[in-house]
Amino acid sequence: MNETELNEILDAAWRRPLTEAEQAALADWARRHPAQRAEMEAVLAVSRGLEGLPAPTASSNFMSRVWREVEAGERIESRPGQASASGAGPRLWRLWLPRFATGLVAVAIAGGSWWRYEAGRRALIVRGITAAANVDDSPDLAMLREFEAIKILGEAPASVDVELLAALQ
Repeated sequence: MNETELNEILDAAWRRPLTEAEQAALADWARRHPAQRAEMEAVLAVSRGLEGLPAPTASSNFMSRVWREVEAGERIESRPGQASASGAGPRLWRLWLPRFATGLVAVAIAGGSWWRYEAGRRALIVRGITAAANVDDSPDLAMLREFEAIKILGEAPASVDVELLAALQ
């Protein structure tokens, strides 16, 4: 017996007393699957407890009343939107308000992020300008006094450097 057959027998136990063959099949299943035995016995105990209860009865017009309620619900839902304050207005707000709020939050986050980025960029520019303003760019006066000597050294031919190097060695 496989699990499908077991489920069919347990379903039958809800509706009627089991035959001897079905009870033997359940006993065989319980012997082969001891882990599922407690669950199977619980289902059988509940079905035995329900055997003595009378079957629930529904009124003769039960289905017609159910269908009438279903159709009434469908008519309310399929009604075309009205512009009155009590008609579609509240429904439209319930529909669009969450979307609008979500969009507003997204715009606020994007705006805040952009503002934070720009504030960081401005601070970086201010630091660069401050650092550049603190640098003393004026030339040293001693360098200006020696300018002529430096200028002459720059115009000397390369052979002078070789002669100077030979003399130092």
